[in-house]
Amino acid sequence: DLQTVERLAAKMTPRPKVVSLNPLNLDDVLANVLQLGEAVGMAEEARAAHASLVERIAAVDRRVEQRRRQLGEGRRRPRVAFIEWSDPLYVGGHWTPQLIERAGGEHPLNAGGESGGGKS
Repeated sequence: DLQTVERLAAKMTPRPKVVSLNPLNLDDVLANVLQLGEAVGMAEEARAAHASLVERIAAVDRRVEQRRRQLGEGRRRPRVAFIEWSDPLYVGGHWTPQLIERAGGEHPLNAGGESGGGKS
């Protein structure tokens, strides 16, 4: 956990900077790219990577929408179950359902993905 990491980091010389990340959706993941870039002194490179990722995501969004129009709006979206762990059964959460939906599918076991976490 974060407290343990910070406690151990405080005992190290030189003391490392602890950067805690907990992205709950794709926008959070993209923001973390910028946050990490700042933390490691590579802000310019992080901004370039962020811009590239945003454009790639937009290109996928355009392609999915184009394909949806080709197939017709009434067509049922593919149903996808993303399982992160099988024992105990743990349904994928955080940004995974959001990615499935953006790709044109639906994740009926954990729709939306905005709240983060999974379901067991």
